[in-house]
Amino acid sequence: SVGRTKSSVALRGTPSARSSCSFNSSAMMESRPTSNSRCRASIGSSVRSFSAATTASDKYRRRYGTRIREKLREGLKKRRIDQRPEIVALRQRVGDWEGDTIQGKDKGQILTHTERKSGLILADKLAVVTAEETRKKTKTRFKRISRAKKMTMTYDNGPTFSEHELTERETGFTIYFAYPYHSWERGCNENANGLLRQFFPKKSLFGPVTQKQIQKAVRLLNNRPRKRLNFLTPYEVFNQRSKRCTLE
Repeated sequence: SVGRTKSSVALRGTPSARSSCSFNSSAMMESRPTSNSRCRASIGSSVRSFSAATTASDKYRRRYGTRIREKLREGLKKRRIDQRPEIVALRQRVGDWEGDTIQGKDKGQILTHTERKSGLILADKLAVVTAEETRKKTKTRFKRISRAKKMTMTYDNGPTFSEHELTERETGFTIYFAYPYHSWERGCNENANGLLRQFFPKKSLFGPVTQKQIQKAVRLLNNRPRKRLNFLTPYEVFNQRSKRCTLE
């Protein structure tokens, strides 16, 4: 047994044994950094992907949050319909208006305004459906109407009326807004839009429609006697004229 121990010790001390041991240890040392580097690379890539996903979600969150805040700010700037003077609801004076748009199959739109007492209709084709175009058309349309007949305007909540503050300054109106999805709060204008639909149905294309055609339809409607106006026309009531029957 003693001889076996000595021989094993001798074998361990031989150069071949030492070289094999050193070779194995060096191989182990070399393999460790490789596995560690792989781990570090995988960890780094996962961290980068996580940070990129977090950044993207943060950007979306900020963008979405900004949109909500902008809507809230815009909503706070609007005067709601319940702030209007009570006389507007009575329809006893000329000068209180309601506004909206009607849309065709091709997404083209016609801007409409209706005077509450007389039912007079004004309509303009929007070449481009934007808030700026709507404001310009409104300014041009009401430029020839006297200040005494421009008191209040009640609009729908569509984005085409988002420049209402500029419209107020340029036209002299005090602008109010109906509550969302409360179309009955602008009943006069909704009724006028229904009358216009007799000439421009919902499924028709508004692209080929000209302003001349719109004016022709508006002229016919404004000169049509109305029962609620004691069979006077909107044009006559708006201009405070009355029919007189004489017997000859």
